[in-house]
Amino acid sequence: MENAATEILNKVKMTPDEGIPVEDIFDLYREVITLKQIFAEICHGETFSFNIQEWFGPHVRKWLEAMDAKTPDWVSSAVKVDKVNVIGNY
Repeated sequence: MENAATEILNKVKMTPDEGIPVEDIFDLYREVITLKQIFAEICHGETFSFNIQEWFGPHVRKWLEAMDAKTPDWVSSAVKVDKVNVIGNY
């Protein structure tokens, strides 16, 4: 498994700045998790040496930064369309 993971990583040089759609990154993440579960079921006692967090971490951080940057616009838009009705004196 370790050699296969290394070979895949060498062929697929993915960085968060290469414009790969985030949906594809998260789909790939889910598939790798599934493979890890299958590996654990079949290869008892063997170590799954592919560091999922290290490889996907930069993509998740970039997505979080993008969401953080969009949040003020979402809140501002929501406030603009909100119909506030005062129902009492507080």
